[in-house]
Amino acid sequence: MQRVHERDLAGHVLEQGGWDHLCLPAEYEPRASMCSVGLEHDKRKDFGELLWPARYGQSEIAELKLTLGSHRAAGQLQQRPAPAGGGVFKAHWWRFWHHPDKPLPAVPVRTEDGSLFYRPCVPLPELLDEVIQSWDLSFKDTKSADFVVGQTWGRNKANKFLLDQKRGRLAFPETCQAISRCLSSGLRRNLTC
Repeated sequence: MQRVHERDLAGHVLEQGGWDHLCLPAEYEPRASMCSVGLEHDKRKDFGELLWPARYGQSEIAELKLTLGSHRAAGQLQQRPAPAGGGVFKAHWWRFWHHPDKPLPAVPVRTEDGSLFYRPCVPLPELLDEVIQSWDLSFKDTKSADFVVGQTWGRNKANKFLLDQKRGRLAFPETCQAISRCLSSGLRRNLTC
């Protein structure tokens, strides 16, 4: 089916489990767990190789992508609800940081065209110009409730750093406790919730 959202009918069924999943994108994208049916492998091997080139060639696919736009092309042609590299925020734009005394290796990042490059991790500056917290609250701890999400962000000039995140389905008292812990730890400069 054409995918339009993570929680469309196909997304709901896949989340429930117990179903075979067959995904045949118009342009080949080597992705883990694309299909759960008994197909050994997609016969295509090259990134971008067309599913049915005799019917939908390179020019037709390019025209459809231009007409549909990145979000609708992802759903209609690639059978996923969002563009591979991200919709608003592209995956290859993100940078990674490490504590100054704990260096990390470069992180592999795949671009929209399928190429892979390694993004170096930068050390977190010792001094930040600003530290803020942002919370999205829900106040229910049921399985179907939205998540409460709190993030601590630091800014050094134009660079922003996600320093910590708290995410969970929390009732009102637990939400208040989580906020209190994060605020007090942030004041002590220990920015871990």
